Amino acid sequence: MQGVDPFQLKNLQFTPDSPSKNVALLPLTSTHVLLAGIPPSSTEIVIHIWDLQYSVLLVSHTLSIPSSLSSFSPQTISISLLPSLPAASSQAALIDSQALLVISSSSLSTSKSKSKSRSRSGAVATAVFAVPYVVPRVSTIANAMGRASVSAKWIAPREDGERNETDDDVMYSGMDKSRKEVLKEMSDAMEGKRPQAANDAFFKWENNQSQPTDKPLVFGHDFVKQVLDVIIQPAKNPSSVMYSSTVIRHLIKRKAVSNSMLEGGLIRALKAKDDWVCVDAPVPSD
Repeated sequence: MQGVDPFQLKNLQFTPDSPSKNVALLPLTSTHVLLAGIPPSSTEIVIHIWDLQYSVLLVSHTLSIPSSLSSFSPQTISISLLPSLPAASSQAALIDSQALLVISSSSLSTSKSKSKSRSRSGAVATAVFAVPYVVPRVSTIANAMGRASVSAKWIAPREDGERNETDDDVMYSGMDKSRKEVLKEMSDAMEGKRPQAANDAFFKWENNQSQPTDKPLVFGHDFVKQVLDVIIQPAKNPSSVMYSSTVIRHLIKRKAVSNSMLEGGLIRALKAKDDWVCVDAPVPSD
């Protein structure tokens, strides 16, 4: 896995010294986390799924604070997240499960009501909700694309003065301009269910790169990994992705790919696509 750059949230506050807990976290995978929190001065609970590898918000949902707790100030309400159901299969690309969201008032919290009988409540009011979720087993560029702008609302500016990552930064880190452009064109084509257009973009780029010299084109390890991810989209249901193996067969013929270039294994992903021609081709394990 790539190194995870730290980032700080805004509109949500972690207060370890407070008797209440307005933010809760639950790890879902090695790079995904479920977050529930109450923004300052809000009467709603936000529920997020974050991809920590790419620092993007994948899912966002809001839930009103239950009526049984509405008389309490949000600052005196504690929330926690607990695992509920185990993942159905360790081999599935998607994890379909649920967590428990527990919302409770502090036993000594001050009620918003001015009634003397409720101004200091010794009882603890609690509500429990099931939170179903579906999350990719692994982080992929394809799932992170398009989420940077949505995530910006919740990510605080960097203290070092650097700007936060955009969608293009996420996908094209460390690549030259021509590779960035062709990956963007291929990604747009695949999102538009036009795999042949993605093939055409790749081969046009390769031809342009090869023309100035007779030397064999070096694709680059990271570039090929991105090409595979854009074409196969391993985190999605195979039946939902229009697929063409033309580029992959070409890369295999050029000995530019290895099985480890795709999370979960390239061969396994090709089997899920019923692409037995590529499966039977010689692909190095690493």
